[in-house]
Amino acid sequence: MSDTITIVGQIKGILESKIFGTNFEVREFWVEEIEGQYPQTFSIQATQGKCNILDNFKAGDAVEVKCNLRGRYWQKEEKEGVMNSIQMWQIQKVNAQPTQQFAPNPGYNQNHAQQEYKATNTNNSTQFMPVNQPDDLPF
Repeated sequence: MSDTITIVGQIKGILESKIFGTNFEVREFWVEEIEGQYPQTFSIQATQGKCNILDNFKAGDAVEVKCNLRGRYWQKEEKEGVMNSIQMWQIQKVNAQPTQQFAPNPGYNQNHAQQEYKATNTNNSTQFMPVNQPDDLPF
């Protein structure tokens, strides 16, 4: 499995660097995908010398981020788990793309959506039937 991923999106926030141990630096930032019907926001880490690269970016910038997906099993005393992270190795600004417009279903009749409907009650349920439209049901 390839562990390299590319995320194209908009920066939502850039956090301050944190130092772990004596000299391991980590800086987290959030990127929301530009494309797709359901937006996804990712927490991405820059480590060591790459932390300062984020000083050239700000919230709202459209970016393309090349990352590695990392996972590590851990065990401490009687507890165990898996820790996952997305680690950036390259980031660059890109032109913002317009949000995707979804085309209507080819079988969808836009005039149908503007028709007048009337409510009919049958068998304790309410159904909506188009006014001046013949019922094509076989029963």
